[in-house]
Formats: sequence, C-alpha cells, structure tokens
Amino acid sequence: MTRHYLEITVKVTGLPRDRVESLFDDLAEAVYDLADVVDADLGARLGDQEFDFTMAVDADEAPEALRIGLASVRCALHVAGGATPGWEEHFEAIQHLVRSEPVAA
Repeated sequence: MTRHYLEITVKVTGLPRDRVESLFDDLAEAVYDLADVVDADLGARLGDQEFDFTMAVDADEAPEALRIGLASVRCALHVAGGATPGWEEHFEAIQHLVRSEPVAA
C-alpha cells in the first residue's frame, strides 16, 4: 500500500464569477467531510475561476489513487450544489498531479 498525494485543479466554466465565489465556502466544507481521502483541502484562484483540491489517498497504484481522488472531487462538487448529471459542463478537471510515497509501517 502506498500513500499518494494528489493535487487536482478544476476550472469552472459557464458560471458567473459571483456564483463561483459563493461556491467556495460550501465546497470547502464538502471537501473537509470527504471520507475516502486523508487531509483534504481546498484552495482557489477566483479570478481564474479555478479550484485546487489537495488530498492524500492510500492505494496500491497511482491510477487507483487518482480515480479515488477524482471521485472525491466529484462528490464534493455534488454536495456543494454542482449537478452530477452534466457536471462536466461547468467543472472541468484541467490538471492532475500524483506523488507517491510508501506508507510507514
């Protein structure tokens, strides 16, 4: 088992800036409550309409960790009011970074 550190950047499109700004608090709360990840956090560049999700995931391989991370981001967006059907119309994951470290025994 390996601990993977993920950074996932999501670009918001098709929503007015004030709506993007109003999403931050609800999204940050949803990120805090995520279950399948460790130390999840949220950052934002509101002028660029981008959210940065960071988290750690314990998984055997990096692709599995990324899948869990992307599912967690989608869950947080849904909880914060993003519509799950068609969510990609407003929220596009534009960058993924996965760094892996062995979990200490």
